[in-house]
Order: sequence, then C-alpha cells, then structure tokens
Amino acid sequence: MAHKHLIYLILSSFILVFYSCNQTKNEDYKALSVQIGSQNFDLQHSGVNKIVVITDKGCPSCTNTLARIALDELADSTTLFYITSKGNNINILPFMELKKNVIFDWQTGNKPIPQLSATGIVYLKNNQIDTIIKINAEEIGKQIEFIKQK
Repeated sequence: MAHKHLIYLILSSFILVFYSCNQTKNEDYKALSVQIGSQNFDLQHSGVNKIVVITDKGCPSCTNTLARIALDELADSTTLFYITSKGNNINILPFMELKKNVIFDWQTGNKPIPQLSATGIVYLKNNQIDTIIKINAEEIGKQIEFIKQK
C-alpha cells in the first residue's frame, strides 16, 4: 500500500512541476507579447521565431559582436529586432533603415521580458518562448556558435 502512495506522490509531483514550468513559459510569452504589442507589433501572428534584443546594458563588445552577426539577418522576416540602445556604443544605423520587423524602444527603455535584462536573443516556437540567450563576456564564444547553428 505504501508503494502505491509513493508512486502517486512522485507522479503528482512530476505533473505539478511540469505544469508550473509551462505556466511560467506561458506567462513569459504573454508578457513579451504585451510589451511588443505596446509597440504596435502583433507578435503572435507575425511569423517571428527569433527576437534579437540590443541594449546599452551589459558588455559593450558583446553587444557589438551580436549586432554585427544580426546584420546578416536583416532581410529575414522571421527575425524581430528589439532595440533599446540609442547607438552611443553600438552602430544601430543599419537597423534604422529597416521598414519592418524592428522596434525601437528609446522612450521607456523597457526590457522585453524580465529574464533578459541586457543584450540577447529570444527564440520562439509555437507561440512560446523556447530559448533565451543572455549574451555575456564569459560565454560569448559558445553563445555565438550556438546562435550560428540555431
């Protein structure tokens, strides 16, 4: 009898943890969608599967590296560029020439989602957050390799 209770307890715990993780992802995606929606962009129906976030926060050389890599994707309609940088340390002129899939949030300086407080990339899948990469100096080599492969 105790064995059945133990199995029930383990399965219940697993289901609860799985549900909690999915709820957090749903809430994060909703917050992201609302933030981007406040900039007149319909994330859910856009076909975007990657958001490149470029800020003035964090490692400036890391941000410049990501910005240079992102320039290769300017024509990719599945990539959204969310830029809070004012261009003091980063060349944002190529992004300013885009007619679509770019958001400049200079007024509020909001971060698109709480987990990404500096430059990074948010990968989306099925209207959910799949992966978040926070660009940092310690891991930039590995991060750039991952970005190029994804």
